[in-house]
Amino acid sequence: MGNFISVAITSLSLSHFLKVSFSVEADAAVELLPVLSTDVTNPDPEEDGVILDEDPKHSGSKPLDTCESNIVAPSQSSAIPVKFKLKDSTSTSEASSSTCNPIRFELKVTYTVASTGDETTTDSPQTKLLPITLQCRKPSDSLLYTFLDHDGTVNRAAAIMPLLSTSPTLVQREAGPGGKLKLPRSSKKTAYPVVLSLHGTGVDVRMQADSYKYKPRANDVRKLLQKLQKEEALGGANEACSSGCTGSGPERTAEVDDRDINKTTSTSFYPLQDLQKAEKAWKIKKDEDVPYLFGIENAWVIAPTRRGAHNWEYTGFLSALAAVKALKRIIEATSSSSSSSISSSLSFPALRLPQLDDEKMIYTGHSMGGHGAMVLATRAPGPMQAVAPLGMWIKKEEYGDSNRFFHLDVQNAHVEPSLKAVLEASMAENSVEPQLGNVAERRPFLPVKFRVGAKDQATPAWFSRRLARSLTGWSKSGPIITERLRCKGVLHFPSLLR
Repeated sequence: MGNFISVAITSLSLSHFLKVSFSVEADAAVELLPVLSTDVTNPDPEEDGVILDEDPKHSGSKPLDTCESNIVAPSQSSAIPVKFKLKDSTSTSEASSSTCNPIRFELKVTYTVASTGDETTTDSPQTKLLPITLQCRKPSDSLLYTFLDHDGTVNRAAAIMPLLSTSPTLVQREAGPGGKLKLPRSSKKTAYPVVLSLHGTGVDVRMQADSYKYKPRANDVRKLLQKLQKEEALGGANEACSSGCTGSGPERTAEVDDRDINKTTSTSFYPLQDLQKAEKAWKIKKDEDVPYLFGIENAWVIAPTRRGAHNWEYTGFLSALAAVKALKRIIEATSSSSSSSISSSLSFPALRLPQLDDEKMIYTGHSMGGHGAMVLATRAPGPMQAVAPLGMWIKKEEYGDSNRFFHLDVQNAHVEPSLKAVLEASMAENSVEPQLGNVAERRPFLPVKFRVGAKDQATPAWFSRRLARSLTGWSKSGPIITERLRCKGVLHFPSLLR
């Protein structure tokens, strides 16, 4: 499994075809891979008539592009996907290092003139170097990943691992930093559900993911770190006695099982153990001294995105589901390609990413993303476990005067009523209110929580109240638990007070 970048190439000539190829230096930390049809994550293959197989060796996996030849037509622009992955030697060195340093390399873009009019030319190739930096992120931080979207373009999303994934399992503690853990390919790990969080206008995916954070109280953290220090001291004494009394102890091997995480103590605060190692536990005096903890306990956080004015309708809807499928494929590919014997050190957790259950999801979002959460609820209710729209609107034509269809058009008096009705009907599918029956029929006893600022002038509480009443009306088909929360003094963004 690899990552993707998109390289935009434009032919400014009226008659030149450009032949483009990509390469990296032999000593680079990455290697380029061909782009296959299986790299496109189709959320609904039957609907679009495309069947994508998971096995790249399958006959249905045909190369869309390779790093060797891409043709750009005259006066055209093309965004060419480039696929790459870290070399095995790079992964090994990163695993043995305690630091988290970025990886830098240069992508060499070579292009030649393939033809000029009717005459083929052999001009000398031109080369440009594109510097690329790969960030190193800790298990408790948000991360960015790229993938080929449902339409073949390169897209990105942000994600945060479940909070419990940063806690050592019982077998990891038993093996110790220098031990070995066996990870059979047949082992079944616990799959964690997904909180699919859709952003509003102008919000970056990492900002959206990083909004899922909280701070424990300083007093609780001090007690926890003191307890962890005592546990480690006691564990070290027991290990010394075990090896000293019986000679060289046997090599400890165990199977990694994420279910053991639930048996550890104080797992939700485990990211703070870095403070203990740095001997900063005693410096925590006030709540402000405690760092933020990112993520949600027992659940993945995924924040997708999509270019353009999509409002999470149709192409945005497909991109949101594609982001979940893409991350699941990355996790599965990483697990299957990892070594059968890996170090138990937490410095390289990519070899044992927590599994993802795309059949259990919570839809949520803010503003435009709140509308998108309801779009997902009405169009993809199958994996839905709960919905939490924040500051949402029902349909674009009722959100702000500038969006009202024909309302401010000076030609409105000259439009045939029948033609206007056809145009209005073409947008009716994007209103979530008429499709609420899909929610009630597929998911009875569904928890729905609306949250809106009491002084929100962009998406007033009227939208949330109306949709809550409409959902309550479907209680005959299946009870829906709705909750409305008006945040006193809050504007459109929850962090803004007046």
